[in-house]
Amino acid sequence: MHLASRIAVSLVLFTSLATGAETAPPVPQPATYLARLASARIPADAAAVVVKPLDGGMLNWAANEKKPMNPASTMKLVTTYSALHLLGPAFTFRTEVYEFVSDRPALDLLIGGPELRTCIEQAAPVDDWLADDARAAAEFAADRRPFLLYA
Repeated sequence: MHLASRIAVSLVLFTSLATGAETAPPVPQPATYLARLASARIPADAAAVVVKPLDGGMLNWAANEKKPMNPASTMKLVTTYSALHLLGPAFTFRTEVYEFVSDRPALDLLIGGPELRTCIEQAAPVDDWLADDARAAAEFAADRRPFLLYA
């Protein structure tokens, strides 16, 4: 999907999400929809839209509703709206602080130590390192299991 079509569909979705529940947004008419696509130089078959009440009522209007499309960035808006609705605006996720350490290579920070980098630099076989890493990962998973929020 082209960037312009993603933006157009995102704006349509964001506008419908941003309006209050008390006032229903106006239903886009085919002529208006096609005119806006044309003004953005988006072919009519390059975008799809379905206008339907959130309460599950009758379909109001659709264009290319049966054509497979990638959801693009509009799904971020849907996910955000759903999260705010279900979790509330005061919900905070647990996060861990990551601190950049300039005197250690990034690979060492990502892997957890210099062992893999050393194997790579010395052109040594990494089979032993991989076996040790698998054991360490299993131990780590067992140690973390009591602290998992979602098991």
